Amino acid sequence: MTDDRGSAAGYDVIVVGYGGAGATAAMAAHDAGARVLVLEKATVGGGSTAESGGSFATVLDRDGAIEHYFAITEGRTPRDVLGAYVDGVLELPKWLADNGGRTETLPIGHPPFPRRYPGTAYRDRPHSDAIGERYRVQQDGVSHGGTSLWHLLHGGVERRGIDVRLRTPVTRLLTDGARVTGVVAAGPDGPQEVTARAGVVLTTGGFGYSAELLREWVGTEIPAYGPPGRNDGSGLRMALEAGAALWHMNAVACGFGYRVPGVDAAWMCIMRSFGFIMVDGSAGRFLAEPAVEHHAAGNALIVRDFRSGEFTRLPSYLVFDDATRRAGPIVTNEAGANRVLSWSESNLEEVGKGWIKCSDSVAGLARELSLPPGRLEDTVRDYNHAAVNGGDEFGRPQAEMVPLAEPPFYGIPVWPALFNTQGGPRRGAAGEVIGTGGPPIPGLFSAGELGSIWGSLYPGAGNVTEAVVFGRIAGRSAAT
Repeated sequence: MTDDRGSAAGYDVIVVGYGGAGATAAMAAHDAGARVLVLEKATVGGGSTAESGGSFATVLDRDGAIEHYFAITEGRTPRDVLGAYVDGVLELPKWLADNGGRTETLPIGHPPFPRRYPGTAYRDRPHSDAIGERYRVQQDGVSHGGTSLWHLLHGGVERRGIDVRLRTPVTRLLTDGARVTGVVAAGPDGPQEVTARAGVVLTTGGFGYSAELLREWVGTEIPAYGPPGRNDGSGLRMALEAGAALWHMNAVACGFGYRVPGVDAAWMCIMRSFGFIMVDGSAGRFLAEPAVEHHAAGNALIVRDFRSGEFTRLPSYLVFDDATRRAGPIVTNEAGANRVLSWSESNLEEVGKGWIKCSDSVAGLARELSLPPGRLEDTVRDYNHAAVNGGDEFGRPQAEMVPLAEPPFYGIPVWPALFNTQGGPRRGAAGEVIGTGGPPIPGLFSAGELGSIWGSLYPGAGNVTEAVVFGRIAGRSAAT
């Protein structure tokens, strides 16, 4: 595709990364009159957006929403930035409709595990009632929200004739000492400098596939749901070289997931019966399992033991009996790169592959999982007693407890799996990247997961919404 207003010699705006934030930024910059070039290192666009659930947040009260988000970001994201986000959320339905999108309220069921909420995940924080139900783009013949959204955004880029170049990684930013002036991109004949007369928008995603950066900022390497190799931290490195300040570097949104041999991305966990428990490396329970929100696995599992210093919940283990095994697959295809792969309805194929361990006794299962056999037997016995008589030590309601009574017994390691890392260059209300000295870096903007507005408490439906909202903001700002 070639924008008839652009040329290889130079553009007004260059967008680095062609996921949801990049596509939206390109559309907004184009509509503001700019000549736009999009550069993407992968062979296809879409990034994490196309693999996501594709859900958007709604706001019922503007001022209340700003205060709620200020509370859950614990004052780390300024109110003017949150105000720009909330205003963008309020504008979003019309923008989607103007670009040919049809939407539907997101159906949120309540499986036994993990917990889902239609509004904010943190309903006990101030002004939680200012956040409304979630919704998604609906496309005939497509059941997956992220795919439907990506088709809408990609179609918008194509209709505008915006120049998109795939398999073109950007290696560094160009500056003239005062502002960012363009990029250096890998071309068929070697590195090529491409100028951006107005600005560069970084929408390269996070660092979920950088083991080095995960160890440095999160404390340990964990798997991710998204497409392997996409979120490698390249945008973070370029922003740092340009002098960007950082924020939210240790913040992650994680679900519960499985990592299995030969598959890079994580499988997304779901339990379809209350007949299960979660135990740590010592075979002991540590929480009321069904109470954990869908995106809060990181807060539940990335925890060091204060004595040993070890991450004793990495991995943890889901333990269940044959009745729960028959209740349905212990994965969901609602999001993630693996959603297009197969998992058996009975879970027996995965038992045969050795992904799910199995034994006729709890002690035997403990040995299969390399857990202390006696301790796991005690844990299951105590849980079963509480399931019948009540009084669970972790406060799990008796109505959400089913005894593990029907052999054989099964277990699988479970990890916090990344929806998104949130850290990156600090962002202003206009999508500008803030420098270490305080003022914005002239000519540099960002949107999406790279330097997200979210901190350690993730409200749900935040990253996809932010990708589109701040994509629009950053694209307009770069163009003007």
